[in-house]
Amino acid sequence: MSVKLTSTEIDKQYYLKLHSENKQIKLHVPNLYLWVTKKGQCTFRFKLYMNGCFSWVTLGKHPAMTVSNAVVKSYEMQSKRDAGINPNNEKRKLSAKNILLSAFIDDYVKINNKINIYADSTRQYSQYVFNIIVERLGSYKLQDITTSLIYAKLIKNYIDAGKLAMANRFRIKLKQIFDVAVKRELLIKNPVENLDNYHHPKDSYERNLHLTEIELQQFINELYRADIPNTTKYYIHLIIILGVRKSELYHATWDMIDFDNKVFNNYQIKTKKINKLPLSQQAFRILNQLKSISTSNYIVTNVKSIGKNQPVSHSYFNKVLDMLEFNKLRERQDRISPHDFRRVLSTLANESEQFAPIDIEMALGHETRSGVERHYNNNTAYLNCKRAVLEWMANKIDALIDQDMDVYSLLII
Repeated sequence: MSVKLTSTEIDKQYYLKLHSENKQIKLHVPNLYLWVTKKGQCTFRFKLYMNGCFSWVTLGKHPAMTVSNAVVKSYEMQSKRDAGINPNNEKRKLSAKNILLSAFIDDYVKINNKINIYADSTRQYSQYVFNIIVERLGSYKLQDITTSLIYAKLIKNYIDAGKLAMANRFRIKLKQIFDVAVKRELLIKNPVENLDNYHHPKDSYERNLHLTEIELQQFINELYRADIPNTTKYYIHLIIILGVRKSELYHATWDMIDFDNKVFNNYQIKTKKINKLPLSQQAFRILNQLKSISTSNYIVTNVKSIGKNQPVSHSYFNKVLDMLEFNKLRERQDRISPHDFRRVLSTLANESEQFAPIDIEMALGHETRSGVERHYNNNTAYLNCKRAVLEWMANKIDALIDQDMDVYSLLII
């Protein structure tokens, strides 16, 4: 049943009055409703029926919008509906003309973080990528962003620098963002889809970098002769002989080290599981020295993190490696990264033919077994298998270090 109300009557009966429940009051004009909340907030809405579906179009709030204004607006909505125009789509398009990419990304990140549970390192890295996108493109309106703009302002710089993998990461993130914009009908087409005209992801290479034993010997000796803090040399040494991901080491805290049993309870951020790693004599000596001078809960620290009791940045290890002559003399795509040392350990251990492949995979924290086998991952038998692999790698590195260097006493006072 419809009701004819005046603005004065709405003030007296509904506006800012307390009600036992929310109300939807059908007014005297077809499809025009007054929505009243329990706290008395009043909103005029038009009930839209198009393509077999109902939806609501918000016209305005009382008292800023009077009943007479709502009636005029309601007839306007009916005319648009009869002409096949969806007023809500029209409002979204109008909004899209003014919304900045930075605002859209901010909204995208908030929603995405609520519905997806990511590891902290994944979330932090995604935010790092988003920050760069916003820095380069955030000031542009959503509808003004074109394929050529994306390429010129963002992608091209990374391709020219040889950072093809990073260029592809931006491509993937932007496609995800603009796919949402298309789904919300803020855009007609995703501008990332035409990037192939400028650069095809197949032009990027699949990273499969591996150091030969001679190159590894060159690297480890250059590391210990480099003019960098001794603590930093030890962090890199640990990455090599423990086979951990860089994020696992820079997030590692001292309470993860069981000094009594010589075990590193490595929390794998990627799998969110503990992978117990037996400590070789070399790793144990390095960790003991680092612990003796540490003032942080975190194993890895630098000047910026001292006193803050927080992990170093995700790019810390990459920056350290790029400071070394070993990397400076190489083309960008041939520079060693922290993750490459996991591949080095796997390749050298497999080539030695001293270990079952599954033992090497367990040491690296890869899941290649059944659920029952995974359950016993950290029992004594499996720990001994992992210990054999990690001790072999630590001894291998020792054999490559020049004999004139005493690398295990750098922090002893």
